[in-house]
Amino acid sequence: QLYPECKDIEKVFYLHSLSDMFCPEAMYKEEIASSSTSYETKSLEKEFEDRKEHVKAVRLEIRQKMSSISRIDIHDFLGNHVLQRALLTSSDALYCSKFLQVLIEFTELDKIEIYDILFSFMRGLLFSITEDEGNDLGLFLFDSWSIISGWRFSGETSNIDESKYQKWHSELACSCVFALLSSEELICRVALKVLIRIVSVFPTNGHTGEAILKKIEPIQKEDGNNKALANSYYGQLLKARNDGVWKEGNLKSTEERVKEEKAKQEERLEKLRQQDEALAKEVANYDRQFGENDRDRTSRRDGRDRRSNNVEARAKFVPPEEKLLTKKTDDLDDRWQRRGPTGDKRSFTPPVSLGEDSTRNKRPRGSSSDRGYRDRERRSFR
Repeated sequence: QLYPECKDIEKVFYLHSLSDMFCPEAMYKEEIASSSTSYETKSLEKEFEDRKEHVKAVRLEIRQKMSSISRIDIHDFLGNHVLQRALLTSSDALYCSKFLQVLIEFTELDKIEIYDILFSFMRGLLFSITEDEGNDLGLFLFDSWSIISGWRFSGETSNIDESKYQKWHSELACSCVFALLSSEELICRVALKVLIRIVSVFPTNGHTGEAILKKIEPIQKEDGNNKALANSYYGQLLKARNDGVWKEGNLKSTEERVKEEKAKQEERLEKLRQQDEALAKEVANYDRQFGENDRDRTSRRDGRDRRSNNVEARAKFVPPEEKLLTKKTDDLDDRWQRRGPTGDKRSFTPPVSLGEDSTRNKRPRGSSSDRGYRDRERRSFR
């Protein structure tokens, strides 16, 4: 209904997604092994079984629909549908690769013809996509080339020709190299993104790998935005070479490569030793120039420390208990002359005993001292 003019193969292609085509068994098993509770383990196992059953049912349905399709225009389908959807998202890129495998399995289409057409689109595609689309295209090529490489080296199928494999390998490598040599920075960046995505499976030929390394070196020496990306890919490509991804070509023997790595390591150690010696000489020169001043400064500081540690000059510590015992007791009049224990500033007159005449009557009425004394009698301390 949404696309009434599409053909049967296109309807099948757009009705499904990655979850209908692929079940990540290795990921499920890893999650189940690392689960901490029994409830989580059971839920993951149930989800895993349901996912496998769903993928199996969808593939059976697609197989039944494919049997009723008489003719497929593979050139139009790949160019206008598969590659267009592969550039949308990462999951769509992986889905397109899985759908091609289903198409090869359930139809009579020749897989050599499919990949011939597919890799013929690569050169123009790299020059006309954005950086994000380059990431998605790299995922699509990674999954596709993993399957093709398995056909070539694992012996899964016997009808793959070595010349066809070399042709696809050369077409993909030439497309990426031409994009790297482009004067447009975006095109070069897209090629680097694609190569980083497929570095663990491509290239498998030693000559191609050495050629790509040489083309990367000028980008590493430039000060553009692609320098960091080129350095990253250069290191990953060397690691892939050492891990044995390069399976073909006149490669150097393993012993020669080990010797080269050992020579480089010795060279790095020699540089570090020279740096340590230069640093030691610099420290010795500094001590030779400023050592006497430092010793004089140290001796003066030691003298001050000795004087501060003199027993006679040190203040004698008196415990608080002894201070209380040696303190003289004051009589009542002296305490009131010192404003009392609370430091009342409103009156300095000591209290008068009951047997004597009250001095309060001899003072002028309404004086400040009288008011202060009267307030104290009422125990009002404002």
